[in-house]
Amino acid sequence: MTPADLSKAANFITAVLFRQAVLDGVLDPRRTIQIGIRGNSEYLWEFSYASGMTVIHAEEVGELGIRAVINKIREVVGNGPTYLSFDVDALDPAFAPGTGTPEVGGLSSAQVLAVFRDWISSVATLLKSLRNTIRQATRPKLRPRYCLNFCAFHPRHPGTGFVDPAVLS
Repeated sequence: MTPADLSKAANFITAVLFRQAVLDGVLDPRRTIQIGIRGNSEYLWEFSYASGMTVIHAEEVGELGIRAVINKIREVVGNGPTYLSFDVDALDPAFAPGTGTPEVGGLSSAQVLAVFRDWISSVATLLKSLRNTIRQATRPKLRPRYCLNFCAFHPRHPGTGFVDPAVLS
């Protein structure tokens, strides 16, 4: 694709943003994983492959299984800072009728929730560890309280976006 083509495509596809972030040096493609990609425009993902991104197509999620996808996410992302972006276009239109990609074969809501639940569980474990470190470093009267709001689903409180404080205890 030429730069002019990419400029025109940017009006229609969000993947161009990730390409530009890699080119600008603010996104490490080796720690980037794109899940739920589908459609007949494989040429749009050439940069993802060439730059070292990991791409798991929607149909591969079913073939691999959720546990294998989660393991791949952990392998690619590692322990460094992580930015999670979710594009509703990854969902099959049966689960998101308003998607801008009304093409069959997308992810199910159950598949997406399974990945989010695993991610939130990992974050909760990390926050427990951080809280314990803070507790050891501060006097008991000065212990901070945590109030967290994740833009994702929590298995105990689906649809609320809140992490149960008991998870962090």
